Formats: sequence, structure tokens, C-alpha cells
Amino acid sequence: APGFAVTARCPDGVVEAIESVSEDWFAVGTQFHPEAQSASALDHRIFEEFIDGVKARHSEMRLVAVVVDGTGHGHGRGMSQWGAYGYAVDEGKSWQWILDHYFGGTQNSTVPAGQRIRVRLLALDGQGTVGVVSHGAPITWNGQTHNSMYAAETSPGVFDVYGSSARSCPGAAALTVPDGPLSIAPTTFKSTVRDMQLFLDIYHDSAVGVDGYFGPQTQSILTNWQTGEGLTADGVWDLDDAERARAIIAADGSANFTLLGTETTTAGDPVSFTIATGDDSSVAGDQAIGVCGSNRTVTHYRGSIDVLSTSSGNRVVNDVLVEDYVRGVVPKEVSASWATAGGGAGINVLRAQAVAARSYGLQQRRNYFYDGSSQRYATTCDTTSCQVYAGAATRTTAVGASKSVEHPATDAAITATARTVRTWKSGHPDAGGIVSTEFSASNGPRTAGGTFPVVDDTGDDTPKNPNHRWTRILDADMLESRYGLGQLTSAAMTEAAGSWEQQFDGIWFNDVVLAGTSGTERIEAWDFRNAFGLPSPGFTVRVVRADAAGTSFAFIGDSVANSIASDGAAEFDRLIDGTFTSSTIIAQDSRCTTKTICPGPTGVQAAADLPDGVDLVLVELGYNDDPATFAADIDAMMTALVARNVGQVVWVNLADIRPEPLGGRYRPMNEALAAAPNRWPNLTVLDWNAASSHFEGRARWFSDGVHLTVNGQAEFALWLRGELLGVAPNYWLSPPKRIVLPIVGKELTGMNGELVTVPADATSVALNVTAHLPVGPGYVTVWPCETARPTTSNLNYEPGDVVANNVVASIDTDGAICLYSHAGTDLIVDVSGWFTGAGAAGAMVGVTPERVVDTRTGFGWPSRVLPSTPLVIDIAGMTATRADGTTVTAPADVAAVSLNVTAVTPDGPGFLTVWPCDGEPPLAASVNYEPGAVAGNGVLAALDDDGRVCIYSEARADVVVDVQGWFTAAASAVFTASRPKRIVDTRFGTGAPQGKVSPSAPLVVPVHGVDVVVDGVARTVPSDATAAVVNVVAFLPDGDGYVTVWPCTGTVPLAANIVYGPGAVIGNGVIAPISADGTICLYTHRPADLIVDISGWLAITGAGGFTGTVPGRFSDTRYRTGPVPT
Repeated sequence: APGFAVTARCPDGVVEAIESVSEDWFAVGTQFHPEAQSASALDHRIFEEFIDGVKARHSEMRLVAVVVDGTGHGHGRGMSQWGAYGYAVDEGKSWQWILDHYFGGTQNSTVPAGQRIRVRLLALDGQGTVGVVSHGAPITWNGQTHNSMYAAETSPGVFDVYGSSARSCPGAAALTVPDGPLSIAPTTFKSTVRDMQLFLDIYHDSAVGVDGYFGPQTQSILTNWQTGEGLTADGVWDLDDAERARAIIAADGSANFTLLGTETTTAGDPVSFTIATGDDSSVAGDQAIGVCGSNRTVTHYRGSIDVLSTSSGNRVVNDVLVEDYVRGVVPKEVSASWATAGGGAGINVLRAQAVAARSYGLQQRRNYFYDGSSQRYATTCDTTSCQVYAGAATRTTAVGASKSVEHPATDAAITATARTVRTWKSGHPDAGGIVSTEFSASNGPRTAGGTFPVVDDTGDDTPKNPNHRWTRILDADMLESRYGLGQLTSAAMTEAAGSWEQQFDGIWFNDVVLAGTSGTERIEAWDFRNAFGLPSPGFTVRVVRADAAGTSFAFIGDSVANSIASDGAAEFDRLIDGTFTSSTIIAQDSRCTTKTICPGPTGVQAAADLPDGVDLVLVELGYNDDPATFAADIDAMMTALVARNVGQVVWVNLADIRPEPLGGRYRPMNEALAAAPNRWPNLTVLDWNAASSHFEGRARWFSDGVHLTVNGQAEFALWLRGELLGVAPNYWLSPPKRIVLPIVGKELTGMNGELVTVPADATSVALNVTAHLPVGPGYVTVWPCETARPTTSNLNYEPGDVVANNVVASIDTDGAICLYSHAGTDLIVDVSGWFTGAGAAGAMVGVTPERVVDTRTGFGWPSRVLPSTPLVIDIAGMTATRADGTTVTAPADVAAVSLNVTAVTPDGPGFLTVWPCDGEPPLAASVNYEPGAVAGNGVLAALDDDGRVCIYSEARADVVVDVQGWFTAAASAVFTASRPKRIVDTRFGTGAPQGKVSPSAPLVVPVHGVDVVVDGVARTVPSDATAAVVNVVAFLPDGDGYVTVWPCTGTVPLAANIVYGPGAVIGNGVIAPISADGTICLYTHRPADLIVDISGWLAITGAGGFTGTVPGRFSDTRYRTGPVPT
């Protein structure tokens, strides 16, 4: 056929497969049936390639958002202002203690009185004309005094200086206003409107916006001005308004400036404006010299004002006493109101801030040099580039009312710590020198380190701090566009490349790595923070991928909904991109469910406007409703939704924060919602009240008890998405759902290629469980369904992982097992055999998983496991619960144990070795790990004569151990445990040819006849062994893929024992059924070195035994294979 090529034929020449020759069209036609149950893994590759193609092209499979989880606000170095508040107000710490805590290695010292500091006023950079005005002592220049002066540059470094007895900024008389009339006309531009707005901007309210369009905001500000001036407050500009405006301008611009002289500036000799009281700290701040801003506002500065010329433009500098300078810093860095917090304890925050500001200002040596000179014209600046300094007072105009910057509370703190600075202690290279006492709003739980020692910052966790921890959601499309990545495929953090950044602790100042189909971008944390307005450069990232629910969706809500789903690009919109087949968002501020007095359509009216037959509708309403009628409101809403043939309704209950005398304000609303599902079976209530009730939620997610902060919007959107995925009609496994997986009666392929059925007397099952792209960190638990879910884990994961583990699970009396995931994830379950022989000597005793060690809490072992001190666990004598709920005790002659072993946050890369405490640990790995990771594995291990098992860790690590069952001693035991032995390592040619194993040539590993040591005696694996207990490691594979272990029977089955990424080192325990010729086979999807360690074998005996099969897939929630989670 045109456009196709023949890609497979039978030996007789019959065409079996054709494929499209176009790169833009994936199309395959087959004569055979690759979807059949008997199809091989190679047949299934057709579907895998199809899925890979879909992932690369189809938006529903792509990464839709990057979640940024951060701490603190600012750079995280030195003192946290919120932390100081927490220590002072919540814990009663002194200002000296606070400074000692944050600035380790420093001490309080004093500096001489009368020191000065020179501050560059950055907003005035490049200004050709600089005006000054005084409401106190007159301004002096070159021996001449006036109330107003200005310097106008006529040529580089040459200034004409003018003076006037009036108080005015230069150029006020040039402002004009129209006669009018002008009235609201939001879509029409007029230059006369712009002139009116410019007047209002300068003389009344800078929020007006000077754009020439007379909209509602301009009308409101005009009305406010008219009211203040005693004019007709009608929001229309007419002649009366114009005449009043001209009088104001004339009064401001009445100054008759005369030329006083010309000054040529040189290095160290600027134009200098002074007043006699400039250094008199007792004079009111608004009597200090005032500097005219570009918008004609005035800022008063104590000290004097210098104007100078540089090759980079003119500069304006405030020369001021240090103590007066600090008076303009502290109230801009922390709130003066904090002084009265905690019964006055908050004054210690202001005092600590005063010392930090004084030290920081004096230590600054910015490179602000006169042209051609090593002399600095200033040493610091007045913005966050240095530290914020706002002078002493401000005015809206030269003759307007003043507003003080300085505050009595901060002044008192400065006086109490006068001349106090931090200096380096003896032994420091700069001992005695003033310290650059860095500070920022918040450090989060731990400081970034750098100049000062890292400290845990518990004070920063004060309830009022909005940024102790924070969350932001970035749209993947936006990241793709900004960095030219093509389609974004991953986002991760990595250690900073820069040596300066590498000095900082933990999550601070690491690099972000974004990978896409068109390339990879590595971005420094500070640049990433600035690009997206993040609070700090201390953060981690995780990805959210589209999870197609295959359903239509609608969202009806009020202002809370509007805050997360308002414009198609808000947090919730980003997170559900690609999730639903269609999405309708109807959010309206102040919406009521039924009351028409609220703005816009009611919830019932919005429901009536929905498309017919929407699968899932989310409702977020109730905050604006009457508790007395809310039950009826719910019924009215449900009636309207049922009339539109909606499939399922999810209603979010209310965060009950606002207090009332007899209980929470919204408690009656939540009670009405809780009762409603009894009347409406298709209604599910989501408990936002409980989800947000913890300290973090109440303290940092809500701005007023209902509406959300930026952090709250992100957290609410993430929580809502996870809950919706849990209730939407799909196979996604998320709490509190579980998968009930039938085992007994299911068919598998036996060793001879024929179908076999799991019998009714099967007691345990051998599984490989894979978590696929979980949305958060967590674990999977497998247990017999008829007992309560234990607090154990069989598989640990991080967000976005694809990770597998070996599990031996007890089967309940109904022939099933249960699987639970702590976070939403897809789950894959492959079965490779079962155990029989309950109660017989030598048989496996399966139990509900029982935790026996958790070094994190000191349970079963007092501390982290050290390489020098292996962990010892007593199995003999322990008691656990069987699948039927009865208890059982491991006897003294217990011979082997089934464990799940997890390494938690090890200090470095390495492995755990599990062995029967008989001498030194062997060269074999039971769990492989990376530093800081959480890695687990299922292990069948021999016990020593005392019924003990030991665990060695190559690096210091916490270890968690769960027992899943054991084997008793018998002459013909089901499981024979051996000392672990490495039988294959393709890196060195051990047991197989040296070199990576390729997908086209699976590795064949002989097992029968292998020499091992059992209880100190040399043995060989016998010919009646039905399965080998091995640990398999994939080492540095060339790409994404998996390893499948099977009994060399037929073709590679559709199953995975290890899932890996490129360059990984990852292992997993496997109960590997042995083929009739005594071998097992290993297939790898990408070239990789493979390592195989054997620790025993299974057999069928008179006691029962293990029946191995070709691995079969019982569940795959990605493709709706197996039971639906319930």
C-alpha cells in the first residue's frame, strides 16, 4: 500500500506486518495478534512504542506543571527577622541571645560616637536636576541660605545652583490641567484625561494610573480628591475642579528661583546642600532637608545631601550620622508594632535589628568611586540591594503634609543599643572587624550558612510568618517557552555548579535542571527565584504529569475557587491540564448557592447552564450562605445538577476558622454537607476543613479565615487535584482507597508452557510491585485483606519515581491480598508463583507484615546503623498475626525469614547486606542506595542457630525492617537459605561474558549445580529446586527501561522486576522460577551490566512448597488492568 513498508513476513512469504514510512504518522498493521494473552514481551513492544509516540506528541501524557516547595523569604543567610520575632515573642529570648544565635563566631562591641555613613539614593541616579526643600532651618550652599534650592547640570560636572525663599520643587509651574468636563469613558483615550491623571498622581493618589483612559479607578480617586477639597464629589472633572487644581499648582510652583552661582565638581568635592540642624537628632524628621523625587514627592533626610557627576550619570548621596541612618532603616525592615507583641517582649526584635542594621551599614564598602579615583563617594545604598533606608519623613508635595518614617518604638530600640555592632571574635582572620550582619525576612527551618555557622531556626516557625514554608506551581508551557525546551520532560535539583553557591547548606542555592525534547537548561537558584518571583532561592522541585481521567469535568465555586481557577492559568487550571476530556470553570466572587441577592448567577443557576451529562462536577460553595437554610440549598443544587444528568458530584466543605461564641462559624454548614450524601448517593464530600486544620494550614494558608494566601492557593489546588483523582472514575490508586487483588483461582503460565491455576491452599504469593509516577513521597503496603492495614511498607518512593520491589505476601482466607499507597500513584503487580503447605514442618508461615526495627525512632535498635556495628534482629520468639487474624510465634528452630528492608537517608552511596550473623558479611548486596535516598527491597534470608539475622550498611543509615513470614527447620524444607554469593557480574566477566547485556541477547544464568554455603557446609543448588532467591542489580544502563527475570520458558513475558533510568545503579530481590534445564533468564530493555547474588532456593516437598511460574501481570492501573481501587 502507498506510504507503508512491509516489516515482517512468514517463512512462506505471507506478509505479517506493515508500518507507515512517514515520521509524522505512527501506524502499524499486523496479521497476528500482539494483544493476545499468549503474546510475548516482544509483541508487546508494539504497544510500548505506540505509547512512547503518544507521550511525545499528545498533551494528555505530558508534564503539565512544576511544583516548587521552598522555605524562607530572602537569601536565608544570617538573621531571620521572623525568626527573631519567634524567639523574642514566643520564647522570651533577649536581643543579645538572638544575635549570638544567628551570628556565630561574633560578639557585641561598640564603635566611637559620631561616625558617619554615606548612602547612595538609587532612585535619583541620572537625574539632571536635583531639588531640595526645607521646612525647618534654611538650606545652605556656598554660604547662601534659602528654603528651596536645586542644582541643574549644564555640562558634565558643572552645575548651576538656584534658590528661592518659597518651598517648592523645581518645575511645578509647568504642570497644566484641562477645563473639562471629563467623565468616565473607559475605552476612549484622551490627552486631557492624562493631564488630569498626572495632577491627581502628584498631588493626591499615585494609584490613579496615568494612561489617558477615564475608568472606574480614575473616577473613584477623583471623587476622593473632590471630597477632600470640599468640591462637588460627582466623579466628573469640570471647571471648578480645574481652578482648584491650578491654585494648588500655583501655590506649589510660586517659587521664584534665582541663580545663586555655578559649581564645578571634582572627586571628593560635590555640590553639597546642608542645614544647620542636619545632625541634630532631636529635630523632627520632617524638619530635615527634603529631596525632590522625579514624581515631585519629597523625602526628608537627616545630615546633608551631595550631588555629583560620574561617567555613569549623576549621583545623589545622603551624608548622615550612623545612629540617624539606622533610624531610617529599622522601621522599614521590621514592623515597629512588633515592640508591643508578647507583652513588650517584641522590643528585643527591634533591638537585634538595630544592631544588625548598624553593623551591616558600617561594614559595607560598595564600589561607588569618583571617576578616576580610589575615593568612594558612598559606601552603601538605600534599597534591598544593600539594606532598605527610607530617610526620616516623606511628603506628597513640597508643601504637602508630612508622614514620619521614623517611629518612637524603633527609635527607642536604637537608643537602647546605641553604637553597638557585631565584631569577629578572636581567632577569626578579621578578629575585631565589624561583621556584615546579613539578614532577611525568613530563613525557613534552617539557615543557609555561608559566612555564619548553619543553625536550625525554630523561631522562624512562628505562626505569623507566612513564608516559613511555601509552595508555588509553575506552568510547564511557560517554562518550555521561556527556556526553549520543546516539550518539558523533567525538572530536578542538582548541586550548584558555582563554587560560591556550593558553600551553602541543604536546599539553599542549588541549581535547577529542566530537560525537554529540545534540550536541557541549568539555572542557578537565585536566577530562577528572580525569574518567577519566588520568595527565596531555598527550594526543591517536583513535577506533575497529566493524569487522564477520561471524564468531563465542571467546577462551580465562589471567590475561593476564583483564586485558584480564575483565568485558565491559575494554580488549579495548570494542574488539571490534560486530566479531563473537557473542563468548565464557573467561579464568581461572593456567589451564593441559592440567594439571588449575591452578585452574579447563583450556584443553582450556574448548574442549570452546564452542558448535559457532565461526568464529574466539583462544587465549592457555602461561605456566603445562611446556616439555617444551607441543607435546603444543598438539595436545590443537587436537584439542579441531577436535572443536567451529572454523573458524580464532589462538594468541598468549609474551612471552619472564623470563631463564633458557640463554636465555629461554618460548623453547621459542614454538618449539613456531611449529612447530604445520605440523601444524594452520587454526592461525595471532600474534607478541606480537616485537610487544612493542622498548624501549617491554619497559620500560612489563609489570609482571613476563608480566602487563601498564595501558599494556600497552591496547597488547595494540589490537594483538590489529588482528591479529585481519588474520586474520579479511574484506576488511579490514592488514599484512602485500596486494591483488593484476587490471587486464588487466577491463571498463570507454568514451567511447561501450559496454564496453571493458583490453588485454594495457596498461603502466600511472590510478587513484584511497581509504583509508577506517584504524586508525592510515600510508600506501598501489601497485606492480607481480612486484617487491619499494618503500619509497614513494602515499597518506598519519591514524587515522579518509577520504582519496583519484591514482595512475599500472605493470602487471606478469601484468596486475595490488598495494596495501599500513601500518595496517589499508578501501580503494577506481577506474580511469579505461590507457596502452599500451611502448618507443615518446613513450610512458609505467612503473616501480616510486622515492623520489628525502625532506627529513626529507636524502635528495635537505638540509633542509625554504622558500618562498624551491624544491626542484629531476633526473629525466634517474635509474635505476629496470620492472615486469618490469629497470632503465631516464630519457634526456636526458625530457619529463614521473609523481610522487607529499607535504608533511609544514608550518609553516602552504598548498600545493605542481610546475612545470618555467621561471621563477617559476605560480598553481596540486598539493598542498593544513594545518599539521602529511601530505598527498600524484599529479602528471604537465612537465620543463625540462635534465630537471628544481621544487616550491614556500607554507609551510616537509618534502617526499617518489616517481617512478612518465616520458614521453620525441617529435613525437607521449602526454603533453603544460603550464605549470599555473587554468581554473575558482567562488569568483570563473573559467571557471564564481560560487557553489558543487550536487549537482543538475554542473559542465561545456570542455577542448578551452583556451589553455595548452607549453615557453614558446602552445598550445591539441587536439581529439584523450583526457584532461586536472588538479588539482581542493573548497573549504569544506557537509557530508560527495565529488567525482566523469567524461567527461560518461551519468550520474554510482560513483567518487570527492576525499572531503571539512564546511568542508574538499582537492585531488587527476585524469587526467580527455574526452568527445567536449571536456568533463569534476564532480559534488559536497554544495554546494561547485570549483577546477580543468590541467597537460597525454594522447592516443593512433602511440606508443600513453592510453585514458580512465568511472571504474569495481575494489575496495571495505567491501562485499567485488574480491579478498580475502592
